[in-house]
Order: sequence, then C-alpha cells, then structure tokens
Amino acid sequence: MRGEDSRSEMGTIVDMIQRMDPEEALSEVGKALKSLFSVVSEDSRGQFLLDLVGGSQNDKVSSLVHL
Repeated sequence: MRGEDSRSEMGTIVDMIQRMDPEEALSEVGKALKSLFSVVSEDSRGQFLLDLVGGSQNDKVSSLVHL
C-alpha cells in the first residue's frame, strides 16, 4: 500500500479523474482496473463488480443461471 505522502503530493485518484475528459478518464480507469484485477482474488473482483453495478450476492447467483 502506498503511503500518505504520495497521496498528498499527487492528490486523490478521484481528483485526477475529475480533471480529465470523461472518455479519457474511463479509459485510464479501465487500464488501472486491469492491472489491479490481475493481483486480487476472484472474490474481491466479484464483490467490486457487484458494488459497482449495485447488485447483491443473490443477483450474482441468478446471473450464473443464464450462462
């Protein structure tokens, strides 16, 4: 985990994203997520995606039925 010093020097990720064009921000966030997803657990990835779209654990199970 990065220290507080680097956060205060660069600002927060949200601050940086808010200064970008929306399409550019989405592209950059996607690149960062690809990098992070390669090192976190499947459960963490799944929970992140559920939180992102506002789903529940039951939604995850029901969506698997459609595969």
